[in-house]
Amino acid sequence: MPEKGLSLEKKVESKKPVQRSGFSFLIDLLAFVGFVSLLTTGLVMRFILPSGTGPSRLKTAAKGTLLLGMDHHQWGNLHFWIACVLLGILTVHVLLHGKWLLAKVRGKPGAGSGWRLAMGMVGLLGLLVFAGSILMSPTTTKSLGSGKKNSAASTPGQKGGTPARKPFKVDGAMSLRQIEKNTGISAKDLRKRLGLPDKVSLDANLGQLKKQYKFEMQKVQDLVDTLRK
Repeated sequence: MPEKGLSLEKKVESKKPVQRSGFSFLIDLLAFVGFVSLLTTGLVMRFILPSGTGPSRLKTAAKGTLLLGMDHHQWGNLHFWIACVLLGILTVHVLLHGKWLLAKVRGKPGAGSGWRLAMGMVGLLGLLVFAGSILMSPTTTKSLGSGKKNSAASTPGQKGGTPARKPFKVDGAMSLRQIEKNTGISAKDLRKRLGLPDKVSLDANLGQLKKQYKFEMQKVQDLVDTLRK
């Protein structure tokens, strides 16, 4: 009877290393999958969807480049969460092999074992301080351009540094040809849009044409403003 009890205990003890090795294999497999996923998302953001290819977040948003329905910013979010999961997996991996790692750092019992352990702890602390210093560093704002480009872009009535056109006022003393000379709008095109016959002289005053063909001066002004945009 005692021999049977001892053999049963031996069987239970023999199963523990097998179960633990299977769990370690699963952790290693998940870590490998995590590394491949992290590398894949990094390559996507670096080469396939580099920064600036996603839709603009301004009100006048433009279409951006997408991969599997996600833009650069969304792939960045996925990259971040994969890194978080991988960190958790590696933490479990370190805990599973904690005794082995501690034994490696400490080395064989001797005069220098305590010194090696202390150096290992200092290295770990230095790594944590390095990571924390990056996360806690203040951010700065970079100016996008300087000098004349900035002053031109900030001048009222201008967009993107391009001077705004001065408004052109139409009056009855002008002719279609004068409007063409001052605005670059085709006088013949204006004549056609006003519904005037081709025989109408381009040098005739608009005031005279208004009385003869019954159109409003505001219609001419609206046409000029529209065609100048």
